[in-house]
Amino acid sequence: MLGTYELVSMVTTFAAELAMRIRSKNIGHSMKYYGPLSIRAAKEEKQFVTWHDQKIAFPENIWKVVESAHAHRSFIIGRPFSQIRYIEMRMLTSMHPLYGLQHDYPEPKFKTTEARDEFMKDLENKGIEDHPGNTLARQAFATQYILPPQDGDFLRMTIPTLTSKLSLVHLLLREEMGLGFANLSPQIFAMCHLYNCFLKRGLITGSWPEIELMMDWHLEKIFLKEVPNKPGDFYSRLLLAAGFGTKFIKQTRERNKNLHRNIDYGKATHKTSELEPLPMTKILRDYVHKRDTGVRSWYRMDEEMAKHSGNSSRTQGTGDLNILSFIKGLRDSEQLPQLLQRLEFDYIGLTLQCNELCHQIDVEQGKLFGGIQAQDEAHWKSPTNYGFMLVATLLGDLDRIFLEKERDRKGSKHLAHTTAAVDAAVRVMQDFLDGS
Repeated sequence: MLGTYELVSMVTTFAAELAMRIRSKNIGHSMKYYGPLSIRAAKEEKQFVTWHDQKIAFPENIWKVVESAHAHRSFIIGRPFSQIRYIEMRMLTSMHPLYGLQHDYPEPKFKTTEARDEFMKDLENKGIEDHPGNTLARQAFATQYILPPQDGDFLRMTIPTLTSKLSLVHLLLREEMGLGFANLSPQIFAMCHLYNCFLKRGLITGSWPEIELMMDWHLEKIFLKEVPNKPGDFYSRLLLAAGFGTKFIKQTRERNKNLHRNIDYGKATHKTSELEPLPMTKILRDYVHKRDTGVRSWYRMDEEMAKHSGNSSRTQGTGDLNILSFIKGLRDSEQLPQLLQRLEFDYIGLTLQCNELCHQIDVEQGKLFGGIQAQDEAHWKSPTNYGFMLVATLLGDLDRIFLEKERDRKGSKHLAHTTAAVDAAVRVMQDFLDGS
């Protein structure tokens, strides 16, 4: 029936799927669709609690997203108000046609068996009985008056489209929280430059897959579309990509000629160290945060896909969206796998990893130069730009040596290829790569 027409209403599609699920004898929908989502949300909540115990600070300007993500995870894991619903069902009187309804639904979830026993004992002490009632009578009443059951868990546990939306919101909030955290401590941005420089100059060996993913995904923001390979480009590309003007960069690189020269910072550019989500992700965020309607979001997604494929799902003449063509195009598009891979990435974990590396580098440099106090460990658990400063100093040292060698190729043969500070950073990064 649905394949008879080219244009199909999404409401009709949802209603048809709902009807099929109600009539289906298959009870595996929950295990297939909702179970994995619930397990994943529980693991992430455990990870979040671990960060909280470590006193990792989530800044106020992303706290709204953090709270939304926490509430959404709780909604998936705990299925809120289930305990209240359970109590209300047990309180139905013997005259009610659904008396004993609590036996037709799973019991509410509890963290421990002891918590469950205490909850049930409390209900017994209050005289709220657990009477089984008449199962057949309840089923007959429900068949006549309640179809589908007026229960959120029924829809959530049996309709894959609703479970998929829960999963989508979960992933979108997770990435938004992670990117927000990463951008307030731009150590990922800085570490991409440091890792690339050390690797290209042969100072380290091995690979760091997560950082290489960042270099690939955020190539335009981190390296201005092209990863530097030449010794004279590493330092200047870091500063340019971070938003420093060319006049400042030129004066900074020439400062070793006159260390007492005042530097004109000039005018900053529009570039920043902030990592950005994919355009498709921005569209879905607007939909999830109700900044745009569902229909408008579909049209925007179609426009975004058309930029890459050259094909639009709009019907010629009317300009209406052919929903079947749109869904097929979305499935065939390369953007969907790219989108999901990035939504599932742990930006917070990588930021903390980069912060720890910067902390170790800072400590090692402090040992080299007596009297210079390294930032304590707590400093790296809150938003900080100090890692960027460390990396800029290291790349600046290497750039200074390169420029000196270029200016006097014969007389500079005695110059070392690195500095003590750079060597300390290389040891820390190599130890990390060897360990990972």
